[in-house]
Amino acid sequence: MKVNENGIWTKKTGQIDWNDISYFYYTNRYAKFGNIISLYFMLYTQKSELIIDLSNANPGITKIRTVINKYKGDHSVDDFGEK
Repeated sequence: MKVNENGIWTKKTGQIDWNDISYFYYTNRYAKFGNIISLYFMLYTQKSELIIDLSNANPGITKIRTVINKYKGDHSVDDFGEK
């Protein structure tokens, strides 16, 4: 996943512009083999959620949320935190 002033890019979806994202949140589920961290983006255009597995991400979810909030700028993308 790459985050910049234009939006978010993933191998699976390609570029998603900030104008196409309504909100995002993450979940942190505990499992026997480790934490499962998922990042969810609600998309306006597809009326669906994009789910990104961050279980093995480096940096962690706190740093990723900070970067997303920095680059979303004035776009109305809400950060709902952990659900």
